[in-house]
Amino acid sequence: MAEIEDKMRARTGGAMALAAAVLWGFIGLAVRPLGRLGLTAVELTFVRSAAAFIGAAAMALCRGENLRIRLRDLWIFLGSGLVSVVFFNVCYFYTQKNLPLAVSSVFLYTAPFFVAGISAGVFGERLTAGRLGALAAAFIGCVMVSGALSGYSSDMPITLKGAAAGAGSGFGYALYTVFGRLAARRYSAEVFMAYTFFIASCALTPFVSVGHIVGAAQGGGVAALAAFALIFTLLPYLLYTASLGRLSASAASALAFAEPLTSAAVGYVFFGERLTAVQAAGIILTAAALRKVLKSE
Repeated sequence: MAEIEDKMRARTGGAMALAAAVLWGFIGLAVRPLGRLGLTAVELTFVRSAAAFIGAAAMALCRGENLRIRLRDLWIFLGSGLVSVVFFNVCYFYTQKNLPLAVSSVFLYTAPFFVAGISAGVFGERLTAGRLGALAAAFIGCVMVSGALSGYSSDMPITLKGAAAGAGSGFGYALYTVFGRLAARRYSAEVFMAYTFFIASCALTPFVSVGHIVGAAQGGGVAALAAFALIFTLLPYLLYTASLGRLSASAASALAFAEPLTSAAVGYVFFGERLTAVQAAGIILTAAALRKVLKSE
C-alpha cells in the first residue's frame, strides 16, 4: 500500500512540475508586449519576484500558516533568493546580451545535470544509466529545438566570459530545485517562495524604476502585467515548488525541459515563427525522454 501511495504521490508531483513548465513556456505571450512597452529584463525579474512574494505570503497567511522560520535555515532562503533567482537572472541576461540567443539557451538546459549531480550527493538520489540517458536525450532535443545546431552569427563569438556566465546561469537555475527540495522537509511551498522572492525583490529594488513599471501598466500593459505576474509566474512557481515535496529533485528539474518545447510551439502558433524539421524532431525526442523520466519515478 505504501508503495502505491508513493507512486501516486510521484505522479502527482510529476504532473505539477510538467504543468509549471508548460505555463512558463507561454510566458512569451506576456513578455513580448511588455518589452514593447519598454520594460527591461531586470524590471521583469523584479515584477516576477514581487508577485511571487506577495502572492505566496498572502496564500500562506490565508491558510493560517506560521511564517516564522528557524534561524538555522536562513541560509536556504538566502541561497534560493540571491543565488537561485538573482544570480541566475544576472548570468542569463548577460549571456543573452553577449552570446547568440540559441547558445545562451543551451547553457540554461544544463541545469538538470547540475541538479542530478548535486542531488546524488545531498539527497542520495540514484544516478541510473536510464535516468542519465533520458536527461541526455532531453538535452539534445532541446538543443535541436533552440536552433543552436543551425549555427550562430560570426560577429558574436563565444568568449570565455560568456561561457562562464552561461554555466553560471545553468547552475543558478538548478539551485532553485535543490534549495526548494531542502526547504520541503520543513516548510510549505508558499513559505519557501515568500522568503525566497522577498529576498530577491530586496536585492533587485536598487536596480529598477517602480515608476517606470507603473507607467507601463498605465500605458496599456495592465493585462499583460497581470498575466505575467499571476498566470506565468505565481501559479507555475507554486506548482513547481510543491512538486519538490513529492518528486525527486532530478526528475522535477528534467521535466522543466517541457518549457522550451512549449515556447517553440507558442512562437509557431502565435507569432508566426518558423518550425523546422530539426526542431520538430527535437520536440519529439524531448517529449519521449520526459515520458521515460516520469515512468522511472
